[in-house]
Amino acid sequence: MTITKQNTYLTLTGLMLLLIGGFIAANPTAYLLQFSSELNLPVSFFSELRAFGTGLLGIGLMATVSLFIPKLRLIALAASTIVFGSYFLGRAVSLLVDGMPNQGIIIAAGIELVFTIIGLYLLNKGVKSWN
Repeated sequence: MTITKQNTYLTLTGLMLLLIGGFIAANPTAYLLQFSSELNLPVSFFSELRAFGTGLLGIGLMATVSLFIPKLRLIALAASTIVFGSYFLGRAVSLLVDGMPNQGIIIAAGIELVFTIIGLYLLNKGVKSWN
């Protein structure tokens, strides 16, 4: 496997999504406790959160596997970019609608924006060179 910008991006985003998605899917309570000390939520909420975490885990797995299966790279690059872009957009809307979140969320939004910009750049470059 040659080290390229696309492979570096897919490695970083794949690992990040695997870790975050795996953590949320495996232990949604611990994930939620970083935001609030009171968890008086119905069981269905935890099911939804595990499903969400498993979705992130799946995209992370695809990004990681694409490092070894070149035909998956473009779709994995697009999927990772869409995930990070969607998260950033959602956080930006929440900032406008709900107000200022804690510092951890602001840092996450910054990381998501950086991964989105890099992903869009690589997609633009990659679509031209991979076709």
